[in-house]
Amino acid sequence: ENWTIAQPPDYDPSLYSMNGYKVFQSTENYFDQAWKLPFSFWTYRRVAANSALRRPSGTDLAMINWSHGNDFNVNCGPDGCNIIGRPRGVQQRIQQRAKNFALGFVYWLQTAVPRDDNSNAYGYRNLKLVMDGMGSSDGMSQYPYIRESRRLLPLKTVVEQDAASTMQKNQRFIVFRSAATYGDAVGLARYVYFDIHQMAAPCPGNPGVLSPGSSQIPLQAMIPVQTDGLIAGTGKNLGTTHITNGIFRLHPVEWSVGLAAGAAAAFSVQNSVSPRQIATNDKLLRKFQYSLLMDNRAGPLVWWGDRHNEKLSPESQVVRQTTDKALYRATQMLGVMGVILGGPNLAFYPDEHLAPSDASTWINALVSYQPSQAAATCQTPTNDTKPQGEITRGDFLASLTKSFCARNQSPSCIKKPTVNTFGDVCMSSSYFAYVETAVARGWLVDDLKTLSDFDKNADCYSATGRFFWPSVAIRRGE
Repeated sequence: ENWTIAQPPDYDPSLYSMNGYKVFQSTENYFDQAWKLPFSFWTYRRVAANSALRRPSGTDLAMINWSHGNDFNVNCGPDGCNIIGRPRGVQQRIQQRAKNFALGFVYWLQTAVPRDDNSNAYGYRNLKLVMDGMGSSDGMSQYPYIRESRRLLPLKTVVEQDAASTMQKNQRFIVFRSAATYGDAVGLARYVYFDIHQMAAPCPGNPGVLSPGSSQIPLQAMIPVQTDGLIAGTGKNLGTTHITNGIFRLHPVEWSVGLAAGAAAAFSVQNSVSPRQIATNDKLLRKFQYSLLMDNRAGPLVWWGDRHNEKLSPESQVVRQTTDKALYRATQMLGVMGVILGGPNLAFYPDEHLAPSDASTWINALVSYQPSQAAATCQTPTNDTKPQGEITRGDFLASLTKSFCARNQSPSCIKKPTVNTFGDVCMSSSYFAYVETAVARGWLVDDLKTLSDFDKNADCYSATGRFFWPSVAIRRGE
């Protein structure tokens, strides 16, 4: 059928383009090469596929959002393209011209776009503008989409260099960690590139020359410098730049920002503190971050491998859905505290043995942790090799206890009780004092195997019937 609309005012076919893509056929492009995702203009924003949903109309339904189609940044007219801060009458004229420009793209698709099947034919007159598809009466969205809006002057601004991938030359750059990590992270952020669309009045220079990595949402970017009690609730209003806005304005990141903002507001009320205090007080910040991790509706705070990276690093799947919630929360909290700084490829390797060098690094970072580090920005390590070597459970705990007590400088820090907790760490063992100190301080979770679980004789009597297994190599997840 022919559903061609009337040619709208100010129509100029030279302003529209497929930008190298086909209307319906998938073409060789970045998405296909790097991600094996078929990509065409139609599938890009298709919201209902008849092949999957068997729609009553027997047709697909796609929402049109195309940079070289209905991005209103050209042919602006005497009033310009910007509606922000303009009188109501001027806004209405600009919006009507923007609608005409979008209708011009529909008309171009119906009459002038080069067809996939024949380079000498143009237009798809069977494309139909669904008048009620967007809940309006004219087929247009109910409100104009403002891609970049006013932003807070925040405690922390996320800049391009911090959000950039550590692996700029790798084709799959976004699945590698960004150059900086944030101690006050309240969510995750990433997109396939710094998505900056052309503006009616372009900035000088060449913005967005770097490729983004897997970044985070810092709480201080959501808190203004001066105004108390205010939290940025969307990805478009927090402390980004013109360039990094091209990541944080994307829908999944906006949702994460909104969730964190709502949770921070509730936390403020429940604890009688201001959002600024949460963002700048280490104790409050860690309590708030842990509450996010305890909430199944919230997402991770640190990139430790996830479902999106299964092909890249399947051994690093420390995700929210893991059955080991303690492992998930521990890796997340130690990550935001800067005790464990992951390398570029996001892998944690929970089932690998803990290397002595990593053990030393983690222990030193943990015992020397300073509350002033709460919102610290850390640079991602450039080395990213699989862990080598191992350290036993007993040696790890001994090293941790020694380091802690050396910093604590208390004569009574090391505990030497008159009975042993574990059947394989007797009072004569070199590990006895360190293990019992850990027990007294509550460092050991109460899930160690009982005597009945093992075909092994105890070295000495233990009333608890439990073993610690000090000579067994400890794994990173432990």
